[in-house]
Amino acid sequence: MKKLFVATLIIIMLLGFYLYSQNKATKSTASSSMWLVDWQPEAGLQDAQKLGDALGSVSLFGIYYNKEHTSFLPASSKKLIMDSKHLHAKRYLTVVNDQIQGKKKLKSIAVINSILDNPKRHQQQLIHLTKQAQVDGLELDYENIPADKEAQYLQFIKDLQQQLDDEEIALRVVIEPTFKAPLPANTQFIIMAYNLHGPHNDAGPKANFEFLDTLAKRFPNDAKNITIAFSLGGFLFTQDGVKSLTDKEIAALDTSKAKRDSASAAMSFTNEDGSEVWYSDTETLKQWRDYMQKKNYTYFAYWRAGGIAEKTLTMLKDD
Repeated sequence: MKKLFVATLIIIMLLGFYLYSQNKATKSTASSSMWLVDWQPEAGLQDAQKLGDALGSVSLFGIYYNKEHTSFLPASSKKLIMDSKHLHAKRYLTVVNDQIQGKKKLKSIAVINSILDNPKRHQQQLIHLTKQAQVDGLELDYENIPADKEAQYLQFIKDLQQQLDDEEIALRVVIEPTFKAPLPANTQFIIMAYNLHGPHNDAGPKANFEFLDTLAKRFPNDAKNITIAFSLGGFLFTQDGVKSLTDKEIAALDTSKAKRDSASAAMSFTNEDGSEVWYSDTETLKQWRDYMQKKNYTYFAYWRAGGIAEKTLTMLKDD
């Protein structure tokens, strides 16, 4: 009777290990990643579902900060985390230095200063929230890092990674194109290959080949630890300001007069009122990706899911 019990127990354990292994195996190993945001969850999840195994990972927004600079998960983020559980892609929980309680401050330098002034406190908070979310990894997306604090920020990343390794939680870090300090080889980074033109300056493409050359020189991928991020959609530039346009919104416009810019592969056209539309179509994305593949980059991320046109979804899925 005792032998039968032991044999049954062993079978149950082996079956459990097999099911666990099968579940782990369902995670996609594709080389593409995409962000999903909590302010447009349904559309983002629909795009991710259509892409299926073409996505190796997704980044979920996210962890934010309150007026005391304490990190937290709002209800909208918790819902996105729950609703994304069925995806085959690895799930990263993204933290941004946006203060959304009290006086709203996006990309807050005050939050960055608080993090670097008391790193252990903030590391513990992030680890707790990531474990609570039951995701595969944590993604740091802190922007506006002061140039004189880049080294301190890299030390924060190093210390956090050591703690996450102990918890078997992956880490990756989004870096702005203006970041100057050399990046360590043992951390996964995503480089923002966009924002060349936008609300902060004049009309033009989100990226061009000269800009991509600069990124390749500044962030060489010798250690194969760097992902290049491209931005979908485009911008409408008017005298009154700049409006962001999704891929679907652009597809609904009359683009019959659009021309391809040889310096960037981006498309653009001018309206009768003098306003300009600059955007990336499937050919733009292919050329950008092919250009960076020749420079030793093999992983690519896309900002963002939600509002992606069917033609673009097909291109991303097929590739």
